[in-house]
Formats: sequence, structure tokens, C-alpha cells
Amino acid sequence: VLIAELACNNYWPFSYTAEEFFDFWLYHHQLREQKIAYATYMTYRNVIYNYLLPAFGKKTKLEDITAQQLLEIFDSISYQSVRRQMCNVTNIAFQYAFQHHYIKSNPALLLQISAKKKIHLEPREVPVFSVGQIQKLLFYCKKDYPDMYVPLLLSVTLGTRISETLALHYYDIDFTSLIVYINKQLGRSTSEDI
Repeated sequence: VLIAELACNNYWPFSYTAEEFFDFWLYHHQLREQKIAYATYMTYRNVIYNYLLPAFGKKTKLEDITAQQLLEIFDSISYQSVRRQMCNVTNIAFQYAFQHHYIKSNPALLLQISAKKKIHLEPREVPVFSVGQIQKLLFYCKKDYPDMYVPLLLSVTLGTRISETLALHYYDIDFTSLIVYINKQLGRSTSEDI
């Protein structure tokens, strides 16, 4: 059997627990090698430590995790956005484990197929402020929080996210053409949480 597995490139010499694998995958591969953003890191960490590991146990062997277990975890999650995040995390993590021969087959494949039928994200209702509300907001911000006035003014007039506004520099503004170049974001560092 060993010779056949070696010949078919289907032999895996390692046997990791779910906790060992996800710790390695998240902290070494995703943070250090892939250099994921802080928000992505927090999403992955939330799914792993709040949903996956508690459901199948930290000491469960990675190769013992089944597609059925992933489907049960998926069905137990009530929030559609977290369901989508779980699909994303399991797809990326188990694909990595499969490609590096930590597991013989990828249990997340069945989840991906099944989840497409079950995830129906409704468009999020975002309140739209009137011109009068924006004027009041800017007025009170300038009066009570003067340090936040310019970033708020830029965000309101340019339609930028907070992280994009904070990353703006003087040289990002072309005063001749009246163009502002939004080409980066400034977010929290993941190195603080490692």
C-alpha cells in the first residue's frame, strides 16, 4: 500500500491535529508568507476559533475531518455572511493541506458545491444621508472633534473608506486636473497580534 501511495503521489508522512494545522496555516502561512491584511486575519481567526475547532475538536486529526462535519458546521451557523466566510476559509485551508500532502482528499469541495445553493446574501441596507444631515455632521465634527474634520470631509466628498482616507498623501492629489488618486489603504498591522 505504501509503495502504491508513493507511486501515485498520494502518500502523506504527517499526521496533524486540526489545532496544529490551523495554527500553522493561519499564523505561519497566511500571516507571514501571504501577508494577509488585518481584517482578513480577524475573519479567518473568527471562523477557525469560534466555529471550526469547537465543532470538531482541537485534537481531531486533520485527515479525520469529513465533508459531512463541515456541512453540519455550515448548517449550524445562522448568519449568511459567516457562512460565506466559513466556505472561504475552509476552501483555502483545505486546498493548502491537500496540495502539501497533509490530507489525501479535500473535504471542503463538497461544502463548496452545497453552500452555493444555501447562501443567499441579501443586499445590505446602507442609510443614505441627506445634504442637511451631512452639513450637520460636518458642523458638529468641526466644533467638537476638529482633528477628525478633514478626514471626515474627505471621506464624505470623495466617497472613500476610512482606511483609504487615512492613507492619502499630498502627492495623491493632482490640483491641476482636480483628481485624487486612491491607490492604497492604511489599516491595522497584523504583527501586533501574533
